Parts: sequence; C-alpha cells; structure tokens
Amino acid sequence: MKTVNGTLMCDFLDPVEIEKLRSGWTPRRGDVVVASGFTIRGLQRLLVSLVEGREEPYAEGLLDKPHLLEAAASRQGAEKYADFLAGWPGRRLFKTHELPHEVPFRWPPTEEEVQEGVAPKVAVLVSDPRYALSVTWEAMNAMNIDLPLPHGGRDFAEFIELVVRREKFTTFHKDPFSHPVAWAREAMKWPGQVRLFDVDRFASLNPREVAAACEEFADFIGVPEPASAAARLVAAIGNRPRSASLALAKDGIVDHDAILGGPLVELLGPRVQAFEAEAATLSYGTRSEYRRLLGLLKDVPMLAELAQRAIDGVKTVPPPMLCAPLKGLAAHAAGTCRVCVFALRGACHYTAEMCAFCHLEGHKKPSRPSHAKRVRHRDRLRARCRTPSLDGLSS
Repeated sequence: MKTVNGTLMCDFLDPVEIEKLRSGWTPRRGDVVVASGFTIRGLQRLLVSLVEGREEPYAEGLLDKPHLLEAAASRQGAEKYADFLAGWPGRRLFKTHELPHEVPFRWPPTEEEVQEGVAPKVAVLVSDPRYALSVTWEAMNAMNIDLPLPHGGRDFAEFIELVVRREKFTTFHKDPFSHPVAWAREAMKWPGQVRLFDVDRFASLNPREVAAACEEFADFIGVPEPASAAARLVAAIGNRPRSASLALAKDGIVDHDAILGGPLVELLGPRVQAFEAEAATLSYGTRSEYRRLLGLLKDVPMLAELAQRAIDGVKTVPPPMLCAPLKGLAAHAAGTCRVCVFALRGACHYTAEMCAFCHLEGHKKPSRPSHAKRVRHRDRLRARCRTPSLDGLSS
C-alpha cells in the first residue's frame, strides 16, 4: 500500500497514468463500461459473454484481455494501453471502480454523442452493502493486500470499521455507500446511458432469475434477441464442461467455489452471514455511523430496497438451506444438493439447466404417502380453505 494525497492506494495503481487515460481516451460506439465498487468474480464472465456474443462462459482465455481500466493503464502505461485498445475488435467490455467524476475516460457524454449513439453504456452493479463489503474483503485476502490494521489487515471487523468510519482508504475498490449513490444520480441524469443492476439477481439460486437479470442487461446494451441470448448463456452455465476448473484457475482473482464445482457467481447468503457474524463485535460509534450511511442509501429511490435489507439486519439473512448451492456437480457429489421431486416423476416443467433443483441421477425416488395420510392432508386443506358462513345464513 502507498499514500497518494493522503489516501491509501494499492501499489500497482499509478494515478499519473490513470489521469493520462482519463484525458486522452474515449470509448467508441458499442462499448460497455461496468462500474462497480467491489469485485465481480464469476459475474464478469457472464457479462463479457453477453457483450462479446460468446455462448461459453467457462471458455479459457475469456478474461485474458485487460478489462479493468485503472489497472491496465497503471501497468502498461496509458499510451500503450490506448494503442492496444485501438486494435481491439468487436464489442468491448471495460470495468471501472471509480466514481463518475474520476472514471478513466471522458464523462459525461455530450447530448450529441447520446443522440448519435456514440456514448458508451454504463452498467452499474449495486448490491446489499453487507455483500459488497464481504466480497471485497475476500478479494483483498486472495490478493494478500495488507491494510494498516492492528492485525495486518486480516480482521474482517476491523476492515468494516475502516470503511464505515470513512478513513482515507481505497484500493481499486470504493466503499459501498458513496459509490452507488453517485452512480444513481448519473442514472437519473442519463437514463438511456446509465442503469443500475442488482448483483443479487445474478447470484440467485434460481436459474430463471439469473436469466431474467441477464436478459435485462442484454436488452440495455442492445444485444439482438436478448431473451434468447440470456437463456442460452444460463443453459451453458448449467452444462459445466470438465475443463471449467482449469479455465477458472487462470482468472486474475480466483473464485474457489466455482473452481470446486460450485456456482459461477458468488452466493449472497454466505457473505451476508459473514457480515452479520462480525456486526455484533463492532463498536457503538461504528454501528451508529453504519446505520446513518444506510439511511443515506435508503433516501435514493433506486437503492432503497437494497438499503432496507441491510437495515433489517439478521432478519434478512437467508436460511441455511439457501446459503449453499442447491445443485451442481460439487453439491451432488457431497450429497448436499436438493433433488427436484418433479424430475424424479418425469413432471418437471423446466430443463435441468433452468430448474433450481438437482436433476442429476442417483437420487432415491420418494415413496408415496399412505392413503390414510393423503386423506388426512386433504381434510386439513379443506378445513383451512372453508369460508365461514355469515350469521343467520347457511354455508
């Protein structure tokens, strides 16, 4: 870590080169910029596939191109990176973790650029702040980034205190409070160019919810037949090839769950659980400031629902059964998957890829309840649904 103008910054980031890119490079027609204050492991493969028209999210080399603008400009130098971008064919996806006034390209667009369709589309990823803080913490540990904390940057609660107290701190991430608020304001000014997307939908255990989120993203960036493109991509996620783990292991930041056969996008539940486990140890001052920041998020209509989840605290922690994959090779092999009882009867309305439950072979078909149990169950349902008659009238 190093200090630049009183702010902590990762050693590999070069503010001089980032500023050169900001003043000397402009995205071209069809470019998509994903703005996020936290890492998007796994999800980046989905979004790159949609932008580039790829139908294999586990393809080796899918993320080899330098998508993160700040990091690429710092490592290669702004001029060299700009030269590389000039020869990058087809539609391009870029990432930035910066606030709108600090993005490493010219922003905002002019009215003329918007009318001519030249201005880039900016897809802003937002999430429950508890999830955002947790995945950021995981990423920083995966990269062995030490923070100026008493335990060398290895205590989650101390990290939460550092971010919530708004200390002079940044890596290539931004805090989950000011970043989404700033971009929500941009979405209000430029509704055709900027849109917020809830990451939790992409991380859903229900493939149909993931497909709906992908369809919305594809429609926003102008993908032809967005529903079909999203359905094919989600089906491809379900048909995980044997080479998937090798391809994932070569990504910049490793998603261990996905490598071991888990879901491609990190699940919300375990991250929210991890945050709430640490929340009880936070100081009174930090908890008060945290509630104040959530109140600021709630004041923004686009972010009110996300903020309310965090305000409700432990009440919104998913049950244990929803904090682990319901299906997948790893879950099936470990015996922790949940079988689709309709598939066992040959009556599931969805394909194996689009069903939220396990369709793999090896599950024992449940026995049918006895006639007496079925009769008792039927009678209970009838009693529950019977409408009581009004006084003086027969039913």
